[in-house]
Amino acid sequence: MKIHRSTISKGKNDKLKRSSKSCLKCFLLIFSLIFLFVGSRAQTITLNKKRMSAEKVIVAIQEQSGYNLLYASEVLQGGKKADISFDKLNITQALDAAISNQPFVYELIGKTIVLKSRVENKPSKGLSNKENDGKEEPMVNNGYTKTSKRQSTGSSSLISREDIERNPATSMLQLLSNLPGVTVSGNSITIRGATSIMSSTDPLIIVDGISYPASNINSIDPNMVQNVSVLKDGAETAIYGSRGGNGVIVIATRQGGKSGQNNIDSGSIKVNNDGSVSFNNTHVTILMKEICKWYGLLVSFTDKTPVGNYYGRLSKDIPLNQMLYIMESVGIRLRQDGKIIIVTG
Repeated sequence: MKIHRSTISKGKNDKLKRSSKSCLKCFLLIFSLIFLFVGSRAQTITLNKKRMSAEKVIVAIQEQSGYNLLYASEVLQGGKKADISFDKLNITQALDAAISNQPFVYELIGKTIVLKSRVENKPSKGLSNKENDGKEEPMVNNGYTKTSKRQSTGSSSLISREDIERNPATSMLQLLSNLPGVTVSGNSITIRGATSIMSSTDPLIIVDGISYPASNINSIDPNMVQNVSVLKDGAETAIYGSRGGNGVIVIATRQGGKSGQNNIDSGSIKVNNDGSVSFNNTHVTILMKEICKWYGLLVSFTDKTPVGNYYGRLSKDIPLNQMLYIMESVGIRLRQDGKIIIVTG
């Protein structure tokens, strides 16, 4: 009986195909088991350490779970060290154990851990004054103390950070020209209502508590100005003696380090290898500008100078509605108007 070579060849090919399919199935099975094993490991938290700080516990849970994380800088300030012993807990079990006897709580929003204080935060101290009706009053800065506009006995005017952000200026002279009672002509500044007792009509310029040459005023970047107070008469300028005869312009910058100012340059942003973004003591203005950039949105700040610094990690694939809810959950008050996110507090 003759067996054709073609028949033998076909039989070998069939065996090779069956063998290849079998190997492929084995490979897929092994790969699936590895994936399931790694996935199950990623969903459990194991920690065992003595005297672990609240911050390190939360960060360890975030890293082992693969979840995002966001919280305001003051939330963990009162956190207590504790002996931690977790063994393959899921995310909620680990977080429940972590916040036990701690001054903060958590909320899971999708794949994001949001930390919040157990008690309501006290109002922040800024360049404002609240009366019994809860409304804020602008504060006049004379370079040494701050007084509410209503309580000020002299004639003065004020530009707040909110005013500066609403009406951006390209130079300090342009910014000062927006102040009531201030006349800017070329490089000359005159305060109307001030009594000139000197040959020059230039007012005294005080920047962060230090006398500043009026001729160099335009060297100050208006974007770095926190607020400007203009003092016009003797009741306000008496502390400066004859130097204040032409009026006084008091400028507080964001870098001046005075109480009540907000340093928006604090903190950092880092892009991780997986594309997520980490925030380290990042000011709310920087945080919101970065996040709005992800969604092709603009951000605007109103009502008052925003305060707050934030820590954590966020991924760029979070749906916009969920992201806005996360921002509100950490204490950032906002609303959306089309392509603009308006931060109101």
